[in-house]
Amino acid sequence: MRFAFAVLLAFVPAALATAAPVPKAVKKKGDYFPTAVGTKWEYVQEGTDTLDHTREVTESDEKGEVRTATFKWTSHANAYTKGSRYRIDAGGVWRLGWDDHTFDEPNLMVMAGAKAGESWDAGITRKKPPEFVNELGAEEEITTPAGKFRAVSVTVTQATGGVDTYWYAPDVGMVRWKFGTGKAIVLGSFTPGK
Repeated sequence: MRFAFAVLLAFVPAALATAAPVPKAVKKKGDYFPTAVGTKWEYVQEGTDTLDHTREVTESDEKGEVRTATFKWTSHANAYTKGSRYRIDAGGVWRLGWDDHTFDEPNLMVMAGAKAGESWDAGITRKKPPEFVNELGAEEEITTPAGKFRAVSVTVTQATGGVDTYWYAPDVGMVRWKFGTGKAIVLGSFTPGK
């Protein structure tokens, strides 16, 4: 059984995930963070067909209402590969670290129960005030080479002033990532795992 990552749709009736166990009806909703081994995303630079990078789920585990997964990122010219580790639970979606580096504090990418306009300390370091603050946005339509998606945004604001925004669609995951520079990458293709 999957935690439905309905967190991102907390503002939509019946899609609210809380700290309590997730009801079965909610679990059947779209999964905004697929973790089946073999799931693969190709991202292109927005407005072009230039491959930016690919991501693929290489490991996945599920124990009760907690899922963990490792993603392999490969750059467009195989200039680098890196691993990224995640945990999805009743508290939300957490990035745990890169390759062999574990963050001081897990990165709370999306907080369970958040509503559009709500923000939270995203973690990563123990600094106060936080170095990263995330805010959930409203659902909107995003057009990519892989298709049109209804997606919700998460805006990440750094204490240094940088701002990145990510859009997540049900049963697909991230479909767009806009950098603080104004440039963006979008989903070029998506292959679900089995």
